[in-house]
Formats: sequence, structure tokens, C-alpha cells
Amino acid sequence: PNTSNDCAGVSSSSTTVQPDLAISKSTSTPTGGDNVVSAGEGSVTYTLVVSNVSLAPQAATGVVIRDTVPAFISGRSSFASIAATPSAGSTATFSCGNSGSDVTCTQTGGQLLQGQSVTVVITVDRPLQEGSFTNTATVNNTVEGDPNPGNNSASSNVVIVPIADVEMTGKTVTPTTVRAGEIATYVLSFRNNGPSPALGVTL
Repeated sequence: PNTSNDCAGVSSSSTTVQPDLAISKSTSTPTGGDNVVSAGEGSVTYTLVVSNVSLAPQAATGVVIRDTVPAFISGRSSFASIAATPSAGSTATFSCGNSGSDVTCTQTGGQLLQGQSVTVVITVDRPLQEGSFTNTATVNNTVEGDPNPGNNSASSNVVIVPIADVEMTGKTVTPTTVRAGEIATYVLSFRNNGPSPALGVTL
């Protein structure tokens, strides 16, 4: 009875340009090249490198880099400035930001030509959840596509050593004035601000 809803259409387009993008990823800490954030270290840095590895001259204009940072504690963990730096000679420009633990860098202009790359440095500061994590970053091309999705993701492991902030929150005595031989009661209060469980606490 209603022929106006009997059809649906969608359009698509193809391009002759299909740049092949590849991504690599590494993890480092402030006092060493390892991937272990010790109790004395306050941050961890992830370095992502996206390269145009096309076999023929192919320019990329729609590069999108994403990384979901592990061990992130919403409302407590924080990022240093997130920047994407193209290699020499590249006209590509990027805008980076985060929503919680999700970091995204989007190409806003220019071209990433064959043989060129862009480096994204992500530094996240404690507090962080403790444990061993695998961090995976991805790259996609929203304009030209990518003929080889097999090199569009890269992973790196990180180990966060637990650390806990134990705080003394108060001390009271009742009564405040006592005579010799009478009893006074002291109440000591403390708490663990985390983010890890506190072991071996001594008061």
C-alpha cells in the first residue's frame, strides 16, 4: 500500500590512489629504555610511527591514528601534550586529542607522500592501574583507503609496578585532659589513596 519506502540506495566511490600505510609502536620510561614503569617513575611514553610504504608514488590525505592507552584511570590519569610530527619535507598536518584513554590524531591537511612518516608521542602520567598490559595502536585512511590492512596495527607491552599513596588523615584524643591513673583514648585514621592496594602498612 506504500510504495514510497520500497527502495533504499547508497553510493560509493573508488580511487586510483591507494597508499599503503604501516605503523610501529614502542614503549619507554623516564629512567630507562625498558617497558617497566617502576615505583619511582611517574609516567610512561608510547611512540607511534606511521609510514607511507607504498611501492609506487601514492599520497595519503586521510590518515587517522588511534591508540587506547592501557592502565588509564578515568579522572586521575593525565596526558602530557600529544603531538604528531611529520618527517622532513612532508606537508601533512595533524590534530591530536584524547577522550579518556582514547587518543586520536587526524590528518587535517597536506599530504603524506611515499617514503614519508609521522611520529606521535603519547606520555601518560600516574596514577595508573598496576599490572601487565598490551597496548595496540592502529592507523587507517578515511579518504583513499589502504590496500594492505596487515600492517595497520602494532602492539607493545607495558608493565606498571604497583604504587599506593597511604595518607594519615587524623588523630584525636578523648578526653583531652586526664588526671594521673585515668584512661585516654587515641584514634588514628589513615587511608589508601591508591591506585594500587597497599601492602605492609606500618603505623
